[in-house]
Amino acid sequence: MMCFRNILFIFLTSLAVAVSAADGPSADCAWKEIFNDDRQFNIDWQPEGMHVFVPHTKFYVAEIPSAGNGKALVIEAARSAGARVIAPQHIDWEKTPVLRWRWRLVRPVKLKKGQKEPDDQPGVIYVGDGTLASSRCIAYRWEKTRRIGEAKWCKYAAGRIKTYAVCAANDTVPLNEWRVEEFDVVNDFIKAFGTPPKQRFMLCLGGNSQYSRSETRLEIDFIEFIPRRSGAKNE
Repeated sequence: MMCFRNILFIFLTSLAVAVSAADGPSADCAWKEIFNDDRQFNIDWQPEGMHVFVPHTKFYVAEIPSAGNGKALVIEAARSAGARVIAPQHIDWEKTPVLRWRWRLVRPVKLKKGQKEPDDQPGVIYVGDGTLASSRCIAYRWEKTRRIGEAKWCKYAAGRIKTYAVCAANDTVPLNEWRVEEFDVVNDFIKAFGTPPKQRFMLCLGGNSQYSRSETRLEIDFIEFIPRRSGAKNE
């Protein structure tokens, strides 16, 4: 007869698997990136927005035992700025308008006492369309003090890049705690710009700490596009 201790162990193990599955990539996703190969990441995600006189943020896939597949993308910004960009194909905005991802903060932005929060984020995910002359973006950012869900307008590249910046997480979230986010990209584009995103778009990952002179680290387990269902924060 199986002892109670063994039964309890099996139950807890099954529960852990179920929780992990709930936090993992969705079976009905249209596109996903699980960050399990550093070489392939550097082929697929191209550097973008490098500043001549500012150190470049590091992006690399590393072994992270608590990540879903044991690996995750690391974004390390050591008084630096930088981004990586990819153009996902065959996304049907009517069928899969929700961006879903899992991330955690390891080292936050550090500010001096009384210092106003600068435009630094240890991690940010942009969804954008348009051209070099004029583009529009939604930015889901890990902020420091702004309220989760709060949005504001930002302009970059002399106003050519209009960005609707949404605070997806902040320093109220404990360090090293994995967090799954779901945001309806189409809803946010319509709210910000009046129309849905175009079929041709870019997905961009960024990490910046040059203004606060911080040394930050954020990790991303996976990113995907999924159908609408209960859970997106901007439904």
